[in-house]
Amino acid sequence: MYKPILAVIVLSLATLGCGRANYNIHKLPSGSQIKVMHIGTISFKSGEKALKLDYQTDLKISDSLDLRNEVKEIWQVLKDDADKAQVTGAIISAQEAPSGFIFKTGHAYNFVFEKQSDNTWKGL
Repeated sequence: MYKPILAVIVLSLATLGCGRANYNIHKLPSGSQIKVMHIGTISFKSGEKALKLDYQTDLKISDSLDLRNEVKEIWQVLKDDADKAQVTGAIISAQEAPSGFIFKTGHAYNFVFEKQSDNTWKGL
């Protein structure tokens, strides 16, 4: 009697992650692609603003050299957007693809860039 209800619950849980992807594919100048989940401006209590890009990487966060190289390429494009947005900071948040069956987990790492008084950017 309870087996059909259990089957419906298990089927519902299994299909939760089968919906539309939560990212948009963007091509970088090199031809490689990134999965952008969100891009927008964030405000701090000090009144300063930063541009934040959240993207899903196919790399492991622990693969620091390749991840840093990937972010360097992303930064070359995002830097122009940050200048146009007239922000004083930028954040590139690299997030691993979530893994797990029911409870999905993943790691992330934020790369922070700060605009200097001479209008150059410091980071990486």
